[in-house]
Amino acid sequence: MSSKRRIYLVRHGATHCNETGVMQGDDDGLSDAGVAQAHTLGKRLAKVSFDTLFSSHLPRARQTAEIISSYTNHPVLSSPVFREVSNPPSLIGLSYKDPKVVEFHREMRERANDLDWKMESEESFRERRARALEAFVHAAAGEGTVLVVTHGRFLKHMLFAEIFEDAFTPSIEELALHRMPSTNTGITVFEESSRRPNGWDLIAWNDHAHLG
Repeated sequence: MSSKRRIYLVRHGATHCNETGVMQGDDDGLSDAGVAQAHTLGKRLAKVSFDTLFSSHLPRARQTAEIISSYTNHPVLSSPVFREVSNPPSLIGLSYKDPKVVEFHREMRERANDLDWKMESEESFRERRARALEAFVHAAAGEGTVLVVTHGRFLKHMLFAEIFEDAFTPSIEELALHRMPSTNTGITVFEESSRRPNGWDLIAWNDHAHLG
C-alpha cells in the first residue's frame, strides 16, 4: 500500500438530464439509478482510506457525497469551486440533438483558438481552466488523502489543468469530450509524484469496477 497522498476525483451519480440527453443546469438531482449508483460507490469507498471529503455544492454532487458519507462517516465540505462547467442559459433543458445545441458546439469548435469566447453568460475556456487549476490546488490543500465529488466535464478540466497547466487548450478539451467518456460515479486517482516536487501523477482514470 502506497504511503503517498492521493486525490480521488469522483463523478456524481446519474441524473435525469444524463439519462434523457439534455443540456444540464444547476438544479438537476440524482435519478433513481443515480441514487443506486451512489450507494454502490459508497460501499466501495467504505473500504478506501481517505481523510477529507469535498463536494461541488450542486445538488447532484452533494447528494452523491452525502450518500458516500453515510458509509464512510466523513463530513461533506461543499464548495462552488468544484461545480460543473456552465452551459449557455438559453440551451439548458434542450436536447443535445436540438439544432441550437448543435450550432453552439459547432461554433465552439470553430472558435477553439479564442480562449475568451462565450455564447452568453457561461464561463469562457480561460475562466474554466483557471477555476480548474484553483480547484486542484484547493483539493491538494485538503488534509491527508482527499476525495472530491465533482462533475463529468469539470473533472476532465481538473485532470488536464493539472497535467498540462497553461498548455491545456480548447482543442485538447474537444478531444477529451469525444474520446474520453466518463462514467457516473467513475473514480480518477492522482498520487503525489516522486519525480516532480509538488506534482501529482495520474494513476487511474474513470475506474467504475464497482458498477460491474
